[in-house]
Amino acid sequence: MKKPSPLGKNRAWALLACAVLLFVIGLVLHFKEPARANRSGPYLSAFSGDRILPGRGVREAAKARMPAGWGFSFEPRSVRWGQEVQIRVTPPREAVTVYYNGRPLPARALEKGIFVVTIPSMSKSGRFTLDSGGTQVEGEDRLVVSAH
Repeated sequence: MKKPSPLGKNRAWALLACAVLLFVIGLVLHFKEPARANRSGPYLSAFSGDRILPGRGVREAAKARMPAGWGFSFEPRSVRWGQEVQIRVTPPREAVTVYYNGRPLPARALEKGIFVVTIPSMSKSGRFTLDSGGTQVEGEDRLVVSAH
């Protein structure tokens, strides 16, 4: 036996249409390129001792200059959602703010200069940026993130 919907046939179809529309919008937003962080003012690249003005290619400026006073590396290079990434800052710094694709991530310090972050679900492949004392350093390598 078929039981009638408590909402009525027309309302049930309207709710189903809204749910499908929200699902499609969510997929589009998920696969859309992440918005770049609005960095007001100049910042340092990982390979530059000089300041880079916003809008100028970080990679172009990095190739033409000497290394900054500090940098970082991370491992592993490929993770799934919910896995941890270890970041090693050289020379060691005690306080850093970790950004992934322009969004801050909570970082747990293992020891001086070594931090661990967990990659949130629904993240896409991208780059880390670290901030220490107002100086931002963007990583040269990309982290590859997959759902499975």
